[in-house]
Amino acid sequence: MSAPRSKFVAQALWSLVLDDKHSGDDVAGRCIRFLNGNNLFHLAPAVVRHLERLSEEYAAEHTLHIRVAYPIGASIVDGVRSRMQAPKDAHTAIEEDPDILGGFVASYGETVYDASMRSQIAVLREKLLA
Repeated sequence: MSAPRSKFVAQALWSLVLDDKHSGDDVAGRCIRFLNGNNLFHLAPAVVRHLERLSEEYAAEHTLHIRVAYPIGASIVDGVRSRMQAPKDAHTAIEEDPDILGGFVASYGETVYDASMRSQIAVLREKLLA
């Protein structure tokens, strides 16, 4: 029975964290007081695990992922960020992947944009064989 309660508490806390009106310290203090005041402090480890999972999911959804064949400069990253409509403060993860040959593959949220040479060659091949 503690798993649903700890998950509910974690989701409520996560909502407060995402709300710009509350600082992380304020939310943590309120959580500790709530758990302690309601004799639920034993749920703290499970609440923390749920919060870690929520944080990882949020980070994955709000990170601009860019795969490139070669290192790229800040101006190119800014151009990709603009193309993907990712906010300027979104975390950016750049991975070098020589298999894409050139260009880039970017993803942000549920949007994927494939501007790699590998995919362009595949499209050209399909058109030539059609």
